[in-house]
Amino acid sequence: MRKQYLLCALLGSIGLAGAGFAWRSDRSPVEPVALRIRMVLAVPWGDQAGQVGRQNFPEAAYDLFPTDFCRAPDGTLWVCDGINNRLVGFRPDPNGEKPAELVAQVPLEHPTHVAASKEGLFIVDWPREAQPEGPLQCSLWHYADGQLQQKATFQDPLVGYLAGQLVALPGGEVLALGDLLHRVKPAGEVQEIPLETAAMATAVGPSGLVYQIEKWEREEEILTGRVKRWTLDSEEQEPTRFEVVWPYDTGPEMDPEWLQDHPSGARLIGADSAGRLYCALYERLQGGSPRLTLARFSPEGELLDRGYFQPPGMDLRDVWKRCPEEVWRVTAEGQLLVALPTDQEYLLLEVTM
Repeated sequence: MRKQYLLCALLGSIGLAGAGFAWRSDRSPVEPVALRIRMVLAVPWGDQAGQVGRQNFPEAAYDLFPTDFCRAPDGTLWVCDGINNRLVGFRPDPNGEKPAELVAQVPLEHPTHVAASKEGLFIVDWPREAQPEGPLQCSLWHYADGQLQQKATFQDPLVGYLAGQLVALPGGEVLALGDLLHRVKPAGEVQEIPLETAAMATAVGPSGLVYQIEKWEREEEILTGRVKRWTLDSEEQEPTRFEVVWPYDTGPEMDPEWLQDHPSGARLIGADSAGRLYCALYERLQGGSPRLTLARFSPEGELLDRGYFQPPGMDLRDVWKRCPEEVWRVTAEGQLLVALPTDQEYLLLEVTM
């Protein structure tokens, strides 16, 4: 265990408004930046204290493992350990020299999503056993000062998958993103808001702004996303629409067949409190090896930064064999957190652009 942690510590020290959609030629290309990657959590697989669960089904396409995590205001990292029917809290060593300290294990049925605010933790929990009648319902729990209290119930299968997202807003309001956007008021009332885009193309920022990529278009070396931004309390106002423009990398290291056949589109992974958007684009290089490029856009859609995400000593193909999508979360300050399951352990990495 100590040997594994030292390897991870070494990994952590390596740096790596308009309404139209016309291409604006005054935008200059943005060269890739070095992403700073730091390991913040390494937890072995298992069902004991200080471990998280993973279950392999040979006949299934992917393993089962923690589906979500969050960082609380006090720095504690909370992981949905659904296999072991619990939420687990870890306090990382600020110097990155020691393993994280186990601070709490909260018994639940099958937690899938968690979010934190100053009011505490909010957890989506699914029943362990099939319900005898009617549609399956999940619970939203509030956890603070060591006490669990049920806040609301709703039904939406996507809330329980990687595509879902849970956001805790100031004042105790919670947004659960799935097939619908569930707005849970502080007193527990649930408002269901229809979405015109899939969950993977929708993100909710920490201020409650909702972002939806309505369409990606590719023309030669330019990838353009049409974005709609709206607020929860603006039913009488028109949403703001703008474009994000991403120059495609067509250099000699790219696989020409992939460039020709790959459908245009990038994944929206989140937004920060300043309204900046973060996207991920999967690319294939010569020889078949993958590359993941991250991009950050201004609230008006200008490309601010982009960089290649490749943790030293790791092959992302090994990760994608276990999970369909790595789980990304964007902090209010604009740091990225990503969960990567490996053979030995569950890793959380912090990525700074």
